Amino acid sequence: MLLPESFGRVAPEAFVAWDETAGAIAGVAAFHRVGRETVRTSVITVRPYRRQGVGSALLRRIVERAAERGDERIHAQVDLAAHPEADGFLHAAGFRRVRIVLEMEGDLGAVREPLLEMRTRLTALKRIPDNVRVADSREFPPDELERIYTALIVPSLGAQAELAHFVVTNPGFDAVILMAGGTPVGILICICNDGHGTGTLSAMAVAPGYRGRGWANLLLLTRAMERGWEAGARRLRLDVDETNLKSLHQSTRLNSVVLRRMADFVYELSAT
Repeated sequence: MLLPESFGRVAPEAFVAWDETAGAIAGVAAFHRVGRETVRTSVITVRPYRRQGVGSALLRRIVERAAERGDERIHAQVDLAAHPEADGFLHAAGFRRVRIVLEMEGDLGAVREPLLEMRTRLTALKRIPDNVRVADSREFPPDELERIYTALIVPSLGAQAELAHFVVTNPGFDAVILMAGGTPVGILICICNDGHGTGTLSAMAVAPGYRGRGWANLLLLTRAMERGWEAGARRLRLDVDETNLKSLHQSTRLNSVVLRRMADFVYELSAT
């Protein structure tokens, strides 16, 4: 199947480029719509038809469809390590690159014990408030998870608010949430074990009043890693913004390697 990653819980919309003479598929484009956003845009050209304008034609058709129905933006995400040519291709089509995230993988055991020891030390020193706890996302109904995501992830990481419902209602969504009293003040989206012994830390955000307090991030990280370890994970995969030099330096403790270099692109229809 072409673009299998586009066919998940919800089937995408798609366009097919067809070679009438050969009776063969020349290319495929797939995308989803959330609110007034076209998201998860993917385009592939079958090898014999590359560099003949097929991909550009499919992308133009997506832009036309998005404009016809009043969408404001089109989003695409590409692994530039696997597809370095996509950067120039999307820029030529009017897309703007907004950030690059490195997907890294390393040894969970290398950081698990030091983090647990640090949490024990801070607890003994009474540096962690008594009214703080870390909850699992399954304790919250979907509408509350959507509010937490919108309040924390959206402003901290520049995520699209329109995607909040789509993200938290995905069957695979899992997170640990930092609670201060009855108020959610931090969240870490994760996968405990992908079925192959690897846990994933996808996104973490802490409310402004709790940033700079080392224990807030520490509690989220240790709880997510504990859950992963209990689920049988021994490897850890995490996403690090390419501009976050501090996190990149810390990731060396994992003996980590870069798996993918994921770039987010956006096309602003409101500006056309």
